[in-house]
Amino acid sequence: MINSKVIRRPYHHITRADYHDAKPLLGSENVKFPKIPSLQARFLTVVLSGQTLSHRGFDFLAHSYRSSSFVGELRDKGWPLVNHDKIALTGDFVPRTATFTDYELFATFTPELKIRVDAFQKSVNDFLKNTKEVALMINKPSH
Repeated sequence: MINSKVIRRPYHHITRADYHDAKPLLGSENVKFPKIPSLQARFLTVVLSGQTLSHRGFDFLAHSYRSSSFVGELRDKGWPLVNHDKIALTGDFVPRTATFTDYELFATFTPELKIRVDAFQKSVNDFLKNTKEVALMINKPSH
């Protein structure tokens, strides 16, 4: 059981304003990490690096349309992900606007959790590097 600091409001986007623009301080007792070989771990690794990530960005990165489910699951594990709703013009024949969301990890970490976060990110990145190397070896053209 974790002592979550995540704000949840059913059917509402969670924003920085819900946290009164103050990043919560997270320790190991507040979060759970996803399994390393998972898309959830890839999503978390990107936002842990300080980047925001949209549904389309995650699709481009991981070829998965399920980013919103990963956001919900990561919030359930104690990670305070906030929404940044944006509007952009589409490239349609008849121009229209579309609303999309960028997700941001909005937190600071205790020194102990920061060490675990760094180790987690390294493990996920090593896993992805090894996976790519194996894929290249399997798909290497034979002469």
